[in-house]
Amino acid sequence: LIFALEKALPPYADTLAQVRFVSEQKSGAVLAWTVLRPDDFVDVADAPSTTPWSLYSTLQNGLFDAGTSSVVNIGDAMATLATCDDAKYAPWAGKMPQMLDDERRRR
Repeated sequence: LIFALEKALPPYADTLAQVRFVSEQKSGAVLAWTVLRPDDFVDVADAPSTTPWSLYSTLQNGLFDAGTSSVVNIGDAMATLATCDDAKYAPWAGKMPQMLDDERRRR
């Protein structure tokens, strides 16, 4: 399925190529990276302010049962990882966590 998506959707193929490039690099003093993998995007008009969100080391909802990731929360998660202390960043260094809005904590 992934092979078919890569061939059928050029932007997806480009994304996979970039992920391969980054993941093959050695993390360290020269390059520290984390790739957030959001799920179905919710635009700012639908979610204009940050709400609780979570990072997961594995895919949470399968390929076709998407959770949601609001654009504002994606930005908040990226900013948090870019500016947090080393202890908070360390579990996600060199990883590709899935980022989802936390629907349970939102209510």
